[in-house]
Amino acid sequence: MPVSESDMKDQPYTMDVRLKKEYSHGLMANAEVGAGTDNRYRLRGFGMDMKESSRVIAYGNANNVSESQTASTLGRWKPEDTGNGVSHIKSAGVDISHDFDPGAFAAFSTVYEHKNNIRGTESNQQTYFPGGDEMKRACDNSRVTSDKIHLKGNMYIQRNEYFVINDAQLSFKALRQNRSLQERRFANGATLNTLSDETNIKNRQWSFKMTSTNGISLVADLLRLNASLAYNNYGGKHFSLYDLRYSKPSASTDRRHTYLKAGNHDFNFRFKTSYDYRSFGKVLAPFYEVAYERRHNDNMFYRLDQLQHDTVRISWLPSTADALRRVLDANNSYVYREHQWQHQVGVYYSQTFQNGELTVTLPLRHIRTNLSAWRTTDQTVAKRRTLFEPAATFRWKANRHHVDISSKYYTRLADLTQMIDYHDDSNPLYAINGNKHLKDTRILEVGANYTHDLKAQQRLGVAVQWSRRYNDVAMMTTFDRNTGRTTATPQNVNGNWTIASNIHFTTPVLKKQKMLLSFALQPSYQNSVDLASEMGQAHPASIVRSLGADGQCKADWNPSEHAQLSLLANARYRHITGDRPDFATINAADFDYGFSAIVDLPLSLQLSTSLVAYAHRGYEAPEMNTTQCIWNAELSRKLCRGQLLLAIKAFDILGQLKNQSFHVDAQGRTETWHNAIPRYAMISLAWRFNANPKR
Repeated sequence: MPVSESDMKDQPYTMDVRLKKEYSHGLMANAEVGAGTDNRYRLRGFGMDMKESSRVIAYGNANNVSESQTASTLGRWKPEDTGNGVSHIKSAGVDISHDFDPGAFAAFSTVYEHKNNIRGTESNQQTYFPGGDEMKRACDNSRVTSDKIHLKGNMYIQRNEYFVINDAQLSFKALRQNRSLQERRFANGATLNTLSDETNIKNRQWSFKMTSTNGISLVADLLRLNASLAYNNYGGKHFSLYDLRYSKPSASTDRRHTYLKAGNHDFNFRFKTSYDYRSFGKVLAPFYEVAYERRHNDNMFYRLDQLQHDTVRISWLPSTADALRRVLDANNSYVYREHQWQHQVGVYYSQTFQNGELTVTLPLRHIRTNLSAWRTTDQTVAKRRTLFEPAATFRWKANRHHVDISSKYYTRLADLTQMIDYHDDSNPLYAINGNKHLKDTRILEVGANYTHDLKAQQRLGVAVQWSRRYNDVAMMTTFDRNTGRTTATPQNVNGNWTIASNIHFTTPVLKKQKMLLSFALQPSYQNSVDLASEMGQAHPASIVRSLGADGQCKADWNPSEHAQLSLLANARYRHITGDRPDFATINAADFDYGFSAIVDLPLSLQLSTSLVAYAHRGYEAPEMNTTQCIWNAELSRKLCRGQLLLAIKAFDILGQLKNQSFHVDAQGRTETWHNAIPRYAMISLAWRFNANPKR
């Protein structure tokens, strides 16, 4: 039987890249230059040469308004989140593809990006402890400069007798960071310590990944052969000038000048083969998979402050290797060599029937893993496991009704590096212990999804996902209320489970369906086990319950071909309680509402604008409970028969933009503020060119 597209539907690299006829031959180009207030600028250009069977794209982008966009195949720039901080970005890319025939295709692309990011962060962190929580306030400022290049090539061949999909990726990244951190910890209203930490970081990382997905048709059956390999190489140097001052006179000041030299080398290989035996709507596919992983980690930690001639110059090193060896902090240095083999055999079964499909996977996985470690002494940890990890899916579709039900059970092995006997206090305020008694975590997940297509563009959907973790790993923390030090040890706990739902509804309204309304609600509940106590006390397990609800509402209205209007409202609410007597209930909410519009005006002008209010309530720090209105606008006019576009853009007209985030788990909560690009105005001129020769 010939290979069909359905045979490759589950393969991540399957693609249809043949060019549409209207784009089969011609040239396309655009360029934009913009200048704004506070020395803001934007320069970008795009060019594409299209032929019947090939395409060449080149593009470049330079700006200081935090835009790291890439170009799409139709000449448009893909929107992308600007992220945190203020970034100066320069990037360029090339994309080449060739369509040999309707069943054969090859492509190559490369992207280079240089980024200079200035980031400021303020955070408030609350960690739950019996007898009173620990509070931490921090101010973190950094400048990060990075260079990265990414190359990718892929090949796709489909014939009646076989198919081949190959993909290869190579990437390199170099990073340099200067950072200044100021922290203050306090409990019960009293300051415990203050910290000043100046760091200098340099690292580089390169990685390679290759995958091959193949299928061979054997009469009515299919033989699959899949393989992949990946390699990652990381090297970093980390210098720190650390000044920790305790409030109580009995605790001495801790000043350190440290140097960390880290190197990681990871390699993994995977091969899988299966045979699809097909008969009357049924597929029986026995399979075998073998995988090998190797991890080499070197972490050498040096105390430069113990040298006789130490200096306050942060990135200084002694002139001889022998002098550096004498200040090696052996308790906080390590060498890991980990090797893991996996063999998996099993059977995949699929049966299609009227309006439905049932699939069952029954795999048996055997794992043999070994860790050889040097951490003060030589240690070895080894494991052998044979695991049964079944999964099943049921799909049904009839009369615009869609039902999906799925379940799976699998095991996550305990991290061998956490099972080494060690005490790491390279961070004096947060020490970590190993635990050789850690068990593997077993996870059960069940999900269901129902969708009803009521009529044209009208849809109702409900999804529910439940999961439970057995022997989950939690960090058992011990808090020293005199100094603010915390000691953490990984422990297995039972009782962690979550349930989440997603309800959404979309419907057109008004005549001729000119307005589209969409609603979504995502309620969730998380039950988490926490192990926290003060020094000298037991670690009773406490339950933290988190109830959440996220909601979205949006209306898209097209009153005419000259106007578009969108109204939106989003909300995120968290209600958190605990069974510890002194646990303070948390009620926090973030919500935003506003509109966006595109309107054609007289004199061939077009106005694009958005006004959104962002509100935050229930935060611990009063300065985080804010409301800000973000108003952006752009006025543009086409010139020279549409080949030129003149635009004036105003970003954050009211000057109220702030990036805030809120995170809660069983250990505590963190409120974070990031700096954002300040408001600016920019005038830009864009040129567009298209040439489609007559045929």
